[in-house]
Order: sequence, then C-alpha cells, then structure tokens
Amino acid sequence: MKKVLMWAMVLSYSLVASEFLCSYKAKLSGRDHFNSKGQRIKKAYGVLLQDRANYYRFRRRDKADRKDCFFKTQKTRKLLKHMFKRGKISPSIQKEIVNSTPTVKVKIYSDYLKVKILKKGGKKKYKKKKRVSHKEIPVIEVDDAVRGTASTRSTSIDY
Repeated sequence: MKKVLMWAMVLSYSLVASEFLCSYKAKLSGRDHFNSKGQRIKKAYGVLLQDRANYYRFRRRDKADRKDCFFKTQKTRKLLKHMFKRGKISPSIQKEIVNSTPTVKVKIYSDYLKVKILKKGGKKKYKKKKRVSHKEIPVIEVDDAVRGTASTRSTSIDY
C-alpha cells in the first residue's frame, strides 16, 4: 500500500511540475520603460510586458529582440505578471530592469519565468514622453493644396 501511495505522489508531482517551453532574448530599451499612454513603468514585470507588446502588437523592435513561443497574443501576455512573480526574480535583477536598459534572456516555463541579465544597460534618466493629441495633427485639404491656399486646421481623426 505504501508503494502505491508513493508512486501516486510521484506521478501527481510529475503532472504538475513545470515544463520548459522556450526562451527569448530582448534588449529592454527606453521605449520599453513607458506604457502606451507615455507613463513610466515602475515594475520589472511591466517593462518585460511592454517589451513583448512592443514586439508583437506595435512592431517596435530593438535589434537584439527575438520572438518567443508564448507571449504573441494579448491574452497570453496577461499571464506574464503572474509568471514573473512565481519565478522569484532577485531584487537586483528587478532593479536593473527598471533602472537601466539591459539585454536579458527570459526562460519561459509552463507556470513561471526565469530572467537573466546578459548585458547590463546604461543608467537612464527617463523623462515623461509628451503625447501628441490627434487634435494637434494638421489636415490639409487636397483641393486647397493644389490651388496654393492650403491651411492647417485641426480636426479629429478616428483610427
């Protein structure tokens, strides 16, 4: 009976054990430290999340950025915070990610992440980026431009 219980425990552990999925390399540049509203990101998992959103959704890629097998969709990117926290990333690595622009290697497991600094980045003094309002974009009418009487008037644009 004890052997049956022991094998049941081993089998159940192997079913829930984390499985390595893939890894990727990324340069966490200045643009990865700001969200799409121009606000500074203050958590390491947020910088990694923005890097993956920049790579897949916005197609803003750094030369060192590589694709991964997991964070292609917004739905899977929502899991990144939970996976990051389960990975127990050291405070020094988190500080490096938030306060500089390192190149990292991220190993993705089925329920957590491991992050390693491959190359330390320069310390940056980040300034809040100014967002351009769609109302500030000048619109030139084609007929007026042909006649030479073009004016720049503001209008709202739907994307």
